[in-house]
Amino acid sequence: MELILKTNNEQSLAKIVALAKKLHVIIEKKDTDTWGKVIGK
Repeated sequence: MELILKTNNEQSLAKIVALAKKLHVIIEKKDTDTWGKVIGK
């Protein structure tokens, strides 16, 4: 399963990372500009 979250809010990112560590979830951070090019935006 893949979940894509987009945010520039550093506090939100910190909370997401902390939760992911508790749940043993892998996080992959991508540059939004690069991602936009990949999906054709």
